[in-house]
Amino acid sequence: MRHRASLLSKVLGLCTTLGMTSCGEHVVVVELSNLATDATTVSAYYRIDSDSYRASVLQSGQFQVGSPMFGIRPPADRSGTMRVQVFGYKNNIPCELSLGETTVDVSSTGKLNAAAALTAGPPPPGCSANDTPVKYPSEAKVWAAAPNNVWIVGKNAAVLHWDGALFREVVLPSSVLSGKTPTWNAVHGDSQGNVWLAGDSDSVVRIDASGNATAIPTTLVAAFPYAMNYTGVHAEAGSVWFQPTPRRLPTVSSAITLPHQTSSRRRSLPSCQSQLSETRCMRSIAH
Repeated sequence: MRHRASLLSKVLGLCTTLGMTSCGEHVVVVELSNLATDATTVSAYYRIDSDSYRASVLQSGQFQVGSPMFGIRPPADRSGTMRVQVFGYKNNIPCELSLGETTVDVSSTGKLNAAAALTAGPPPPGCSANDTPVKYPSEAKVWAAAPNNVWIVGKNAAVLHWDGALFREVVLPSSVLSGKTPTWNAVHGDSQGNVWLAGDSDSVVRIDASGNATAIPTTLVAAFPYAMNYTGVHAEAGSVWFQPTPRRLPTVSSAITLPHQTSSRRRSLPSCQSQLSETRCMRSIAH
Protein backbone atom coordinates (compact mmCIF):
# COMPACT_ATOMS: atom_id res chain seq x y z
CA MET A 1 0.00 0.00 0.00
CA ARG A 2 1.25 3.46 -0.88
CA HIS A 3 1.31 6.19 1.73
CA ARG A 4 1.78 9.90 1.26
CA ALA A 5 4.91 11.27 2.90
CA SER A 6 4.16 14.53 4.70
CA LEU A 7 6.12 17.78 4.92
CA LEU A 8 6.72 19.34 8.32
CA SER A 9 7.08 22.86 6.92
CA LYS A 10 3.77 24.15 5.63
CA VAL A 11 3.87 26.38 2.56
CA LEU A 12 1.92 29.62 2.56
CA GLY A 13 2.01 32.50 0.11
CA LEU A 14 3.74 35.73 1.04
CA CYS A 15 2.88 39.10 -0.44
CA THR A 16 5.30 41.74 -1.64
CA THR A 17 5.29 45.47 -2.07
CA LEU A 18 4.20 44.86 -5.66
CA GLY A 19 0.92 43.53 -4.34
CA MET A 20 0.77 44.52 -0.70
CA THR A 21 -2.95 45.25 -0.96
CA SER A 22 -3.48 41.49 -1.16
CA CYS A 23 -2.03 41.14 2.33
CA GLY A 24 -5.12 42.50 4.05
CA GLU A 25 -5.30 44.91 6.95
CA HIS A 26 -3.55 42.68 9.51
CA VAL A 27 -0.05 42.04 8.15
CA VAL A 28 3.55 41.82 9.29
CA VAL A 29 5.74 43.77 6.86
CA VAL A 30 9.37 42.58 6.93
CA GLU A 31 11.86 45.00 5.39
CA LEU A 32 15.18 43.50 4.31
CA SER A 33 18.55 45.22 4.30
CA ASN A 34 21.84 43.97 2.85
CA LEU A 35 20.19 41.39 0.59
CA ALA A 36 22.82 40.09 -1.84
CA THR A 37 22.39 41.76 -5.20
CA ASP A 38 22.78 38.47 -7.06
CA ALA A 39 20.22 36.58 -4.97
CA THR A 40 17.51 35.17 -7.23
CA THR A 41 15.33 33.63 -4.51
CA VAL A 42 14.36 34.71 -1.00
CA SER A 43 13.01 32.04 1.33
CA ALA A 44 11.24 32.80 4.60
CA TYR A 45 10.52 30.44 7.49
CA TYR A 46 8.25 31.77 10.22
CA ARG A 47 6.26 30.69 13.24
CA ILE A 48 4.46 32.13 16.26
CA ASP A 49 5.94 31.07 19.59
CA SER A 50 6.47 27.28 19.50
CA ASP A 51 4.22 26.51 16.52
CA SER A 52 5.56 24.48 13.62
CA TYR A 53 7.42 26.53 11.03
CA ARG A 54 5.64 27.64 7.89
CA ALA A 55 7.66 28.49 4.81
CA SER A 56 7.34 30.26 1.50
CA VAL A 57 9.42 31.64 -1.34
CA LEU A 58 9.67 34.86 -3.32
CA GLN A 59 11.66 35.56 -6.46
CA SER A 60 13.90 38.63 -6.37
CA GLY A 61 12.02 40.10 -9.34
CA GLN A 62 8.92 40.41 -7.16
CA PHE A 63 10.57 43.10 -5.02
CA GLN A 64 10.61 46.79 -5.82
CA VAL A 65 14.10 47.94 -6.78
CA GLY A 66 15.94 49.15 -3.69
CA SER A 67 13.06 48.25 -1.34
CA PRO A 68 13.02 44.51 -0.69
CA MET A 69 10.16 43.77 1.69
CA PHE A 70 7.36 41.26 2.00
CA GLY A 71 4.25 40.74 4.09
CA ILE A 72 3.08 37.81 6.19
CA ARG A 73 -0.54 37.41 7.20
CA PRO A 74 -0.69 36.13 10.78
CA PRO A 75 -3.70 34.02 11.81
CA ALA A 76 -6.43 36.35 12.99
CA ASP A 77 -6.96 34.41 16.21
CA ARG A 78 -3.33 34.20 17.30
CA SER A 79 -1.20 36.38 19.53
CA GLY A 80 2.42 36.03 20.58
CA THR A 81 5.84 36.57 19.04
CA MET A 82 6.45 35.77 15.40
CA ARG A 83 9.98 34.76 14.48
CA VAL A 84 10.96 35.15 10.82
CA GLN A 85 14.14 33.67 9.33
CA VAL A 86 15.17 34.84 5.87
CA PHE A 87 17.64 33.32 3.39
CA GLY A 88 18.82 34.46 -0.03
CA TYR A 89 19.92 31.94 -2.68
CA LYS A 90 21.10 32.02 -6.28
CA ASN A 91 20.08 29.73 -9.14
CA ASN A 92 18.54 26.97 -6.99
CA ILE A 93 21.83 26.20 -5.23
CA PRO A 94 21.42 25.69 -1.45
CA CYS A 95 24.34 27.94 -0.47
CA GLU A 96 23.24 30.93 1.60
CA LEU A 97 24.17 34.26 0.03
CA SER A 98 22.31 36.23 2.72
CA LEU A 99 20.71 35.25 6.01
CA GLY A 100 19.09 36.95 8.95
CA GLU A 101 16.06 36.99 11.20
CA THR A 102 13.67 39.25 13.05
CA THR A 103 10.86 39.00 15.59
CA VAL A 104 7.62 40.93 16.01
CA ASP A 105 4.73 40.88 18.49
CA VAL A 106 1.56 39.99 16.58
CA SER A 107 -0.82 40.51 19.48
CA SER A 108 -1.99 43.84 18.09
CA THR A 109 -3.84 44.32 14.81
CA GLY A 110 -3.16 46.36 11.69
CA LYS A 111 0.12 46.81 9.91
CA LEU A 112 3.10 45.57 11.97
CA ASN A 113 6.61 46.53 10.85
CA ALA A 114 9.76 44.47 11.32
CA ALA A 115 13.29 44.78 9.94
CA ALA A 116 15.74 41.99 9.12
CA ALA A 117 19.37 43.04 8.70
CA LEU A 118 20.93 40.26 6.65
CA THR A 119 24.52 39.11 6.83
CA ALA A 120 26.51 37.54 4.02
CA GLY A 121 27.11 33.84 3.76
CA PRO A 122 30.64 32.50 3.27
CA PRO A 123 32.28 33.57 -0.01
CA PRO A 124 32.88 30.92 -2.69
CA PRO A 125 34.06 28.23 -2.67
CA GLY A 126 32.63 28.11 0.85
CA CYS A 127 28.99 27.10 1.27
CA SER A 128 26.71 27.19 4.29
CA ALA A 129 23.40 25.38 3.95
CA ASN A 130 22.38 24.26 7.41
CA ASP A 131 21.07 27.40 9.13
CA THR A 132 17.42 26.95 8.21
CA PRO A 133 15.10 25.77 11.03
CA VAL A 134 14.79 22.17 9.90
CA LYS A 135 16.18 18.96 11.31
CA TYR A 136 19.33 18.05 9.39
CA PRO A 137 20.04 14.32 9.40
CA SER A 138 23.08 13.22 11.34
CA GLU A 139 25.49 10.81 9.61
CA ALA A 140 24.00 12.23 6.42
CA LYS A 141 24.01 10.54 3.02
CA VAL A 142 23.23 12.72 -0.01
CA TRP A 143 21.93 12.15 -3.54
CA ALA A 144 21.24 14.99 -5.98
CA ALA A 145 19.48 14.75 -9.34
CA ALA A 146 19.85 18.49 -9.95
CA PRO A 147 20.55 21.68 -7.95
CA ASN A 148 16.83 21.89 -7.17
CA ASN A 149 16.35 18.23 -6.28
CA VAL A 150 18.60 17.11 -3.43
CA TRP A 151 17.82 14.34 -0.93
CA ILE A 152 19.59 14.04 2.44
CA VAL A 153 18.99 11.07 4.74
CA GLY A 154 20.48 9.77 7.97
CA LYS A 155 19.79 8.53 11.48
CA ASN A 156 16.39 8.21 13.16
CA ALA A 157 14.59 7.77 9.81
CA ALA A 158 15.37 11.41 8.93
CA VAL A 159 14.70 12.51 5.33
CA LEU A 160 15.26 16.05 4.07
CA HIS A 161 14.52 17.44 0.59
CA TRP A 162 15.83 20.61 -1.08
CA ASP A 163 13.61 21.85 -3.93
CA GLY A 164 15.72 24.78 -5.11
CA ALA A 165 14.35 27.24 -2.57
CA LEU A 166 13.29 25.45 0.61
CA PHE A 167 14.51 22.61 2.79
CA ARG A 168 11.63 20.42 3.87
CA GLU A 169 11.52 17.53 6.29
CA VAL A 170 9.81 14.50 4.77
CA VAL A 171 8.02 12.41 7.38
CA LEU A 172 7.52 8.78 6.41
CA PRO A 173 4.36 7.23 7.90
CA SER A 174 4.89 4.77 10.73
CA SER A 175 3.00 2.17 8.71
CA VAL A 176 5.68 2.39 5.99
CA LEU A 177 8.48 2.05 8.54
CA SER A 178 6.69 -0.77 10.43
CA GLY A 179 7.10 1.25 13.61
CA LYS A 180 10.90 1.37 13.27
CA THR A 181 13.22 4.38 13.11
CA PRO A 182 15.99 3.07 10.85
CA THR A 183 19.24 4.74 10.01
CA TRP A 184 19.26 5.37 6.28
CA ASN A 185 22.65 4.27 4.97
CA ALA A 186 22.13 5.14 1.30
CA VAL A 187 19.83 7.07 -1.03
CA HIS A 188 19.58 7.09 -4.82
CA GLY A 189 17.04 8.10 -7.45
CA ASP A 190 16.14 6.98 -10.94
CA SER A 191 15.01 8.63 -14.17
CA GLN A 192 11.35 7.85 -13.39
CA GLY A 193 11.35 10.18 -10.38
CA ASN A 194 11.59 7.46 -7.74
CA VAL A 195 13.90 7.88 -4.77
CA TRP A 196 15.11 4.74 -3.01
CA LEU A 197 16.17 4.63 0.66
CA ALA A 198 18.20 1.75 2.08
CA GLY A 199 18.79 1.32 5.78
CA ASP A 200 19.26 -1.01 8.68
CA SER A 201 16.68 -3.29 10.28
CA ASP A 202 15.51 -4.66 6.90
CA SER A 203 14.37 -1.18 5.85
CA VAL A 204 13.93 -0.37 2.15
CA VAL A 205 11.55 2.41 1.03
CA ARG A 206 10.65 3.95 -2.33
CA ILE A 207 9.27 7.49 -2.62
CA ASP A 208 7.71 8.02 -6.03
CA ALA A 209 7.52 11.22 -8.05
CA SER A 210 4.16 12.09 -6.44
CA GLY A 211 5.55 11.77 -2.92
CA ASN A 212 3.96 8.40 -2.17
CA ALA A 213 6.10 6.21 0.08
CA THR A 214 6.09 2.42 -0.21
CA ALA A 215 7.89 -0.11 1.94
CA ILE A 216 9.64 -2.68 -0.26
CA PRO A 217 9.39 -6.20 1.21
CA THR A 218 12.90 -7.45 1.81
CA THR A 219 11.89 -10.79 0.33
CA LEU A 220 11.94 -8.97 -3.02
CA VAL A 221 15.38 -7.56 -2.33
CA ALA A 222 17.31 -10.48 -0.88
CA ALA A 223 16.78 -14.21 -0.66
CA PHE A 224 18.68 -14.50 2.62
CA PRO A 225 16.64 -16.05 5.47
CA TYR A 226 17.95 -13.66 8.15
CA ALA A 227 17.84 -9.98 9.05
CA MET A 228 19.79 -7.57 6.85
CA ASN A 229 21.17 -4.07 7.00
CA TYR A 230 21.33 -2.34 3.61
CA THR A 231 24.37 -0.13 3.11
CA GLY A 232 24.12 0.79 -0.57
CA VAL A 233 21.59 1.37 -3.34
CA HIS A 234 21.90 2.25 -7.03
CA ALA A 235 19.09 2.78 -9.54
CA GLU A 236 19.17 3.17 -13.30
CA ALA A 237 17.31 2.06 -16.44
CA GLY A 238 14.36 0.64 -14.48
CA SER A 239 16.48 -1.57 -12.21
CA VAL A 240 17.65 -1.15 -8.62
CA TRP A 241 20.60 -2.79 -6.89
CA PHE A 242 21.06 -2.99 -3.13
CA GLN A 243 24.13 -3.79 -1.06
CA PRO A 244 23.20 -5.93 1.94
CA THR A 245 25.20 -6.55 5.09
CA PRO A 246 23.96 -9.42 7.27
CA ARG A 247 23.18 -8.48 10.85
CA ARG A 248 24.11 -12.11 11.54
CA LEU A 249 26.64 -13.85 9.29
CA PRO A 250 25.28 -16.67 7.12
CA THR A 251 26.59 -20.19 7.07
CA VAL A 252 25.93 -20.86 3.40
CA SER A 253 26.51 -18.99 0.18
CA SER A 254 23.52 -17.36 -1.43
CA ALA A 255 22.53 -14.91 -4.14
CA ILE A 256 20.37 -11.81 -4.37
CA THR A 257 17.62 -11.47 -6.94
CA LEU A 258 15.72 -8.32 -7.66
CA PRO A 259 12.64 -7.76 -9.82
CA HIS A 260 13.08 -5.54 -12.84
CA GLN A 261 11.02 -2.42 -12.27
CA THR A 262 9.50 -2.31 -15.74
CA SER A 263 8.87 -5.99 -16.39
CA SER A 264 8.52 -9.35 -14.67
CA ARG A 265 12.08 -10.34 -15.55
CA ARG A 266 14.32 -11.02 -12.53
CA ARG A 267 17.98 -10.13 -12.45
CA SER A 268 20.40 -12.39 -10.54
CA LEU A 269 23.44 -10.91 -8.89
CA PRO A 270 26.63 -12.85 -8.16
CA SER A 271 26.74 -15.28 -5.24
CA CYS A 272 28.03 -13.93 -1.94
CA GLN A 273 30.74 -15.72 -0.03
CA SER A 274 29.38 -16.35 3.43
CA GLN A 275 32.69 -16.13 5.26
CA LEU A 276 33.30 -12.48 4.40
CA SER A 277 32.76 -9.98 7.20
CA GLU A 278 30.58 -7.95 4.83
CA THR A 279 28.45 -9.37 2.07
CA ARG A 280 28.89 -7.49 -1.20
CA CYS A 281 26.43 -8.73 -3.78
CA MET A 282 25.83 -5.84 -6.10
CA ARG A 283 27.34 -3.88 -8.88
CA SER A 284 29.57 -1.07 -7.68
CA ILE A 285 27.61 2.04 -6.78
CA ALA A 286 28.31 4.94 -9.12
CA HIS A 287 29.09 8.30 -7.54
